[in-house]
Amino acid sequence: ASGLISTVYYWQTLEALHSVAVALRSAGQVKEACLLHEQVLAERKRVLGGEDADTLRSLNDLGVAYIYSSQAAK
Repeated sequence: ASGLISTVYYWQTLEALHSVAVALRSAGQVKEACLLHEQVLAERKRVLGGEDADTLRSLNDLGVAYIYSSQAAK
């Protein structure tokens, strides 16, 4: 049971970090958002697999952050 509890807390931590990355992007801190999105995506792929809905959402939001990043560079 303790493994399940650890997994739930870890999932919640990844979800919280994902939310922070989205907030950073919204606040205009795009470089920091991209870095955090990349880390969350890597962990979600490792823990949940590449086809998991949360992993795919992280991939999508990383793409959005990259778009913002390219627009900010102009």
